[in-house]
Amino acid sequence: MTYRPAGAAESAGELFIDWFNDLDLSENAILIGFAVVIGIGGALGVVAFYKSIDLAYALFYRWPSRYISRVGIMAYRPLITAAGLTTAWWIMRRIGRGH
Repeated sequence: MTYRPAGAAESAGELFIDWFNDLDLSENAILIGFAVVIGIGGALGVVAFYKSIDLAYALFYRWPSRYISRVGIMAYRPLITAAGLTTAWWIMRRIGRGH
């Protein structure tokens, strides 16, 4: 542990680092632990991505087809697609700066 003056407040991050260093884990154990955490985070990200696709499909395609006639759907779907493309273009133009 590092020297700190008496009464010095420690942040939660410093306390965690001190606790983690006191465990005296090998480098391989630390790398495996990080790999597990990153793998779980990536898997949860994939699940959230697929669930958001399902939500968008239900919200923009299945739900309106219950309330709009078949002729209305034939006009609605190209309009919603154009709105999505315009939104993506705007995001890349303004936020993404053309990347």
